[in-house]
Amino acid sequence: MTCTDWTNRLIDRAQPATARAEAAQKLARECRDYTVWQTLCSIAYDEDEVPAVRCGVVQALPHWNRDAAVNFLTRAFHNREVRAAAVATLEKMGPVEGESEAKLLSDLSALRRGATDIYIENLPGQYGRDPRVLEYLVELLQNGDEHNRALAVGALCCLGELAPALEMAGDPSPEVRARLCAMLGFYREQSRAVPRFWSDY
Repeated sequence: MTCTDWTNRLIDRAQPATARAEAAQKLARECRDYTVWQTLCSIAYDEDEVPAVRCGVVQALPHWNRDAAVNFLTRAFHNREVRAAAVATLEKMGPVEGESEAKLLSDLSALRRGATDIYIENLPGQYGRDPRVLEYLVELLQNGDEHNRALAVGALCCLGELAPALEMAGDPSPEVRARLCAMLGFYREQSRAVPRFWSDY
């Protein structure tokens, strides 16, 4: 089958979900035209699409372009199945390598030295769930600067790393608690921690 054939199968909602997910995998692995990436992304982000198809597309994205997939998968998917698939895919992608690894190590070293020209909130979209990113963000939760703690909370929520982020529900800073509440809402994550914010309003 040609790339056009696989595309037609993917976008045909009359096809079984399994067949459409298979088409997504074929497109991501074998078809390099940018319109393929656009098609994959549009289906992955379409809230009216079948969740199983969206999950299949999400899982296929890294095979088309890893860096672009990392950035896309940190978006807010309101469907819980799709969001879970995005986080699981980021986890499966593992640590960055090569030039990206060198840049990550340089960025983390600079951040730990107090650099202000590297944006903490951009780490998820650049490096995904690389263990070194998660380690740095958890470390940052203990930072004396409330703004840095708030940024760490936001980045952890973005990456689906909720457990350490939720620990900040009792942070003395309203900025940190507000950031946590906002991110939980943005990603539609259900949490019993939410009522703990009501005293701020």
